[in-house]
Amino acid sequence: MIFTEYFSAEGILKIVPAGETALPRTESTSRENVDASGKVRIRENIYMNGAEIFSVALRVVPDLVKRTQQKNEVSLNDIDFVLFHQANRYILEALRDKMEVSTEKFFIDMEETDNTVSATIPIALQNAMEKDLFRKGSKVLLVGF
Repeated sequence: MIFTEYFSAEGILKIVPAGETALPRTESTSRENVDASGKVRIRENIYMNGAEIFSVALRVVPDLVKRTQQKNEVSLNDIDFVLFHQANRYILEALRDKMEVSTEKFFIDMEETDNTVSATIPIALQNAMEKDLFRKGSKVLLVGF
């Protein structure tokens, strides 16, 4: 693993507290600890600041979509189908609501695969095509974040 932190303008979104150059792997960094919510963690695991990621997604993604629409001279009404990175259902539903995209146009594909990181879009795209949710020639908006 090369990174130790991902930053937003507001702060740290993801961090690996130990196991790299800042705090090399040791017996103590690999020791299991139970946090206040009962989750077992080790300091070498990635930690995501879920509240901050949610906040950044709701701020950044709608702007990204708006700029994409402007650049391509289309509105959401011109788009037949919208497929976002399948981060988690809560973020996807909040983005759909904020952007006022109809449920018929918006695909959430979390039942079988959950968040597969960079593979969520191609997996969800394949699953949507297999379910005949759009046809050849449809305008599909794919959004990674």
